Amino acid sequence: MALSDATAKARSLTYVNPAFEAFFGYRADEVVGRPLITLLFPEDEGAASMFNEAPLRMQMRARRKDGSSAEVELSIGMVHSIEGHLTHWVLAFADRSEIARMREELRVLRSIEAAP
Repeated sequence: MALSDATAKARSLTYVNPAFEAFFGYRADEVVGRPLITLLFPEDEGAASMFNEAPLRMQMRARRKDGSSAEVELSIGMVHSIEGHLTHWVLAFADRSEIARMREELRVLRSIEAAP
């Protein structure tokens, strides 16, 4: 899980939990203050628009610190101040890499079965 500042144009991260650190390979002190989009989704030109569609749940490919990619399900929620102003985005990540791998295996097996 991570929090992103909704008042900052760059959507900088303000908090990441230990599960985020373990999954993506970044320590909190390496990512707090950095923009989420350039950190995890640098190749995805449409990623910045995800905040415009929140609340949202979507499948994406994210980049880890070591450069590897992971299929994730990203859920975005919103936090509002007592006055009703949007202050933060709540980002929850679920690893979907195994599901993506199994779908690819199934696709290959189906193509083998369909071959003459």
